Amino acid sequence: MQNTLKQTAEALLNKASKTYKFEDLIRFGKNPYKNLPEILGQYPNQGVGFKIWRKTWPSWKYIIVKEAEYKSLRNAKFFGVEYIKDKPQSPQPIKIRNGSKRGVWRFDVNGATAFTDNGLKYTTEELQ
Repeated sequence: MQNTLKQTAEALLNKASKTYKFEDLIRFGKNPYKNLPEILGQYPNQGVGFKIWRKTWPSWKYIIVKEAEYKSLRNAKFFGVEYIKDKPQSPQPIKIRNGSKRGVWRFDVNGATAFTDNGLKYTTEELQ
């Protein structure tokens, strides 16, 4: 399919008044920035127990993920307890907003463990 696409693009380029290369029009590759579901979805527990924060937050503000509800690989709802200066702000988990924004989230495994469906247990050292 890429060959057909390339041939079609080159045929159109030959008719153009300004010359372009194939690489100028179509770029294959992935987005270097990921959103929160893409970052945490690669781990067996989908990020439950992980410590997350935004790049713009101070170092003493973070959220511990308590629940993850995935709709797809790129779309999920996360709930967690917000901590400011190592003190929880509420006993109930809150919804983590703006999880779909790309490139703003950072995470730490934070001593989390995960169990897979076949009974394997992953520790912090194995998750990193």
